Amino acid sequence: LRGAVTMLSALGLYSSVLEPRLLAETEAFYAAEGRDLVNDCISAGSGEPGATAVGECLRHAEQRLGDESRRASAMRLEAGTCRALVRHTEMNLIGRHVSSLLSAGFDAMCDSRRLDDLARLHRLLALIPSNNGSGSTSNKGDSASAVEWPLRDALSAYTKSRATAMVLDESRQDSMVQSLIDLKERLDEAISESFSGDSVLAAAVKDSLESAVNSRPTSNKPAELVARYLDAALRGQSVVSAKPAGASPGKAAAASDASPPPSKQKLTEDELERLIDRALVLFRCLQGKDV
Repeated sequence: LRGAVTMLSALGLYSSVLEPRLLAETEAFYAAEGRDLVNDCISAGSGEPGATAVGECLRHAEQRLGDESRRASAMRLEAGTCRALVRHTEMNLIGRHVSSLLSAGFDAMCDSRRLDDLARLHRLLALIPSNNGSGSTSNKGDSASAVEWPLRDALSAYTKSRATAMVLDESRQDSMVQSLIDLKERLDEAISESFSGDSVLAAAVKDSLESAVNSRPTSNKPAELVARYLDAALRGQSVVSAKPAGASPGKAAAASDASPPPSKQKLTEDELERLIDRALVLFRCLQGKDV
């Protein structure tokens, strides 16, 4: 192949024959493969099967991008051709299917703390330009990578959905504060470990959490529960935990909005200080603090 590329270049046929045909074939190949991969993700359904399928799709896309770069280098293609080949791969495996991929597996990946898959998603979306191939360009008024917008919206929706369910479930009021603390801790971990500390995503979590904890417009109950929680912690009492005794962090995090029955645990001094800091984050989100 390298010899054929050299010959066509020598004959002056690289730009007029080789490059257009190579790009067209690459576009068609990855367009078909991208559709098949996304259909597999959708067919897998929601929850863990969907998260697994999306994770496999992301790993495949990352592998394909590496393969295309190495192949283009080995064939000694021109730099412009190399960039175009990689761009076709990115757009057809990821860029044109961002919404479908996020819908199929994002929530479940957050629930089960699939930090590696979330990091891979973040890296791949960062490659996609603001114009995602649909003919429309981001109108967010920001020059940042397009990664922030679809991922921000998905993270906002996830945070608000999970937190609102906790706040509105009156049957689990005793574990509400701890459940919210666990959720915030899990989201902070994802932002730090998977999303490179992205400030846009961190702000999305903060805003969504604030909206959720104030989702009882005619009741100060969340504020009352947070105040009681802080009071109990400051008095050195056992605090209610949504995590069952002996549960691993991964299993406890995967519980999301379907937390197990609460249990009471005596905390160490370091754990208590950390817990108070987390509870104060919730307290600052509350609009009705006069309890």
